[in-house]
Amino acid sequence: MIVLAIIFFGFASPLFIMGVFFKIQLWPGATLPLLAGIVLALIGCLFYVLSRFKNKNKLDNILDLREK
Repeated sequence: MIVLAIIFFGFASPLFIMGVFFKIQLWPGATLPLLAGIVLALIGCLFYVLSRFKNKNKLDNILDLREK
């Protein structure tokens, strides 16, 4: 799942940056890449959070590494 988050962030970043540049330059069509970047980033965040909760029991604290 973490790979999906990275893929979504990889697609979201250029779209968001392009949308911001278009907005700064007042070009038409700036809203679509800006919103697409935000939506893809939110989906990527969702996958990241789900993968973190899924692996919660696996070495979530460095103090758990001590031998018993």
